[in-house]
Amino acid sequence: MNDMTLLEAMNEAGYWLDSFQSYEGYLRFSGDYGTRMTFESWEEVEDWLRGVVFDDPEVSDRVERIMHRAW
Repeated sequence: MNDMTLLEAMNEAGYWLDSFQSYEGYLRFSGDYGTRMTFESWEEVEDWLRGVVFDDPEVSDRVERIMHRAW
């Protein structure tokens, strides 16, 4: 899956890439209420998106549509 699709899915999940703090091998995402998530690769991001269960079913549906569109 390409990085842009994963970035779009993360945005729908409520997390935005912190491009100032991210570099190859370290991807940092900021979310609501100051939450932070870090990943070592886009593959880790994809694995997280495929495995997470969101509290809001609408968020789950939007993320799932983006992820399935890329297949």
